[in-house]
Amino acid sequence: MNPETVDKRQTKRILFSKEDNITAQAFLPKKPKKPVLAFIVNISENGAGLMINRLKIKKLKIGDVIILKSIMTPKPIEPIDKAEVEVKHILSDETLDYATVNCEFVNISDYHKKKIKRFVNYLLNEIGSTIYKKSFSFKY
Repeated sequence: MNPETVDKRQTKRILFSKEDNITAQAFLPKKPKKPVLAFIVNISENGAGLMINRLKIKKLKIGDVIILKSIMTPKPIEPIDKAEVEVKHILSDETLDYATVNCEFVNISDYHKKKIKRFVNYLLNEIGSTIYKKSFSFKY
């Protein structure tokens, strides 16, 4: 295994596709009154990866804090009303409509962190994959 390919994340995460339609309203620092749609493409107890229209985040930079509201996470997490995330990495390509914004939770309750952790561990143990399948029916 090449050292560059080792995942250095501290916590396990679940991956989603844009088609899973797991979304949040993202309030960006430069336009705090006008939310943009963010698709959640991965989540762990420590953070989330977002896909946001590339044209809407032109002035976003590493270190900025995004306020996420109405986070429509899948069952059994249920919606989370509000969380703050700090931008850690932005991947934007002019040929794509969406940019990927990787973030760390900076203001989320311990209750929600534990709930996300249980959900991630449950899915990993049940389906043995980090890919969430919408058609997968599970009891939690």
